[in-house]
Amino acid sequence: MKIEESSINHGKYKTIRCTKDKPVTDNIHIPVALKIAFLLCFDHPELVNLKISNIQIPQHIIAISNAIRANTTLRKLDMRKNKRIVGDEAKLLAEAVIASKKLEYFGFIPVKKLRENDVQVEYHLSGMKIGQAEAIVLVALLKINTTLTHLYLANNNICDGGAEAFTEF
Repeated sequence: MKIEESSINHGKYKTIRCTKDKPVTDNIHIPVALKIAFLLCFDHPELVNLKISNIQIPQHIIAISNAIRANTTLRKLDMRKNKRIVGDEAKLLAEAVIASKKLEYFGFIPVKKLRENDVQVEYHLSGMKIGQAEAIVLVALLKINTTLTHLYLANNNICDGGAEAFTEF
């Protein structure tokens, strides 16, 4: 799993790389996804942008989702490179993203702008590697948005669960 943390507020970038052999904290041997949840729970002031890729155990999404709900510093969360987050895990993650009042972007989805109707009439998300969780978030936001009239979603990884969310819209 690779975690990238960057802070645009301070103009500096910090990268944390995690593998099985090199955990984030050497003296604590717990799954990396749970360490991410732990960091999110403490609202680290420099944790503004977070990219999480290749989660191997989708059940860890429960811990990450709960932490996203509680976090007040995270502004951008990108989890698009997680092909195993589907079904119930995707729904749980999407619910956490929607519940977060501070999150501004989920992947390339402008959560805050869509929620506040502060988005162009036309929005292009084609080829942005949007997965099932992002599709569910997008549908939830489209239900409350009144300004967007055209949305382009070609060439994404929405899968069956994401497509099902759009049919319920």
